[in-house]
Amino acid sequence: MSGTAGDREKDFFEAVGRTLFAWQRVEGRLMGIYLQLLGGPNAWGAAGAAFYSVFSLKGKLKMIQEAAKWGLAEFPLLSNELSRLLRKTGKRSKKRNDLVHLEASEGDTEWLIGPPLSDFSTIDRQYYNTADIVRWAEEFNELHDLLLDFSKRIPDDRARQRKRRR
Repeated sequence: MSGTAGDREKDFFEAVGRTLFAWQRVEGRLMGIYLQLLGGPNAWGAAGAAFYSVFSLKGKLKMIQEAAKWGLAEFPLLSNELSRLLRKTGKRSKKRNDLVHLEASEGDTEWLIGPPLSDFSTIDRQYYNTADIVRWAEEFNELHDLLLDFSKRIPDDRARQRKRRR
């Protein structure tokens, strides 16, 4: 990281922005998987609106799990892989939540995020620095790539129908 206070501040907030963008890519890919499971482009209207009407990630992950019961019913290996990816996404979301809900402050030598000093309910105060946030962006980008790879292997409607007829 850079040496001056201004450079450290710029590096910190640039890392925050890049990490939030990386998470947005994860959520966008989750919506894409949801729509694919429901039939691809034909599902984009109402299904997309329904997906984005749910605000919590936990709710969106549940929607995807339910859609997979139908969309991957004949593909148990893919269904199991999706379940693992959704669990991983849920675990990674804690870091995203920390990023957007904790307070940024300037320390003696670097910028940090952590609980507000006025929050006395937090006994063990965990603080994160720029390097932590950069690492989160890398983790979110890796998760996005795993989700993208998975989405490329979701069977289309014709493949599902052929499998059902057998």
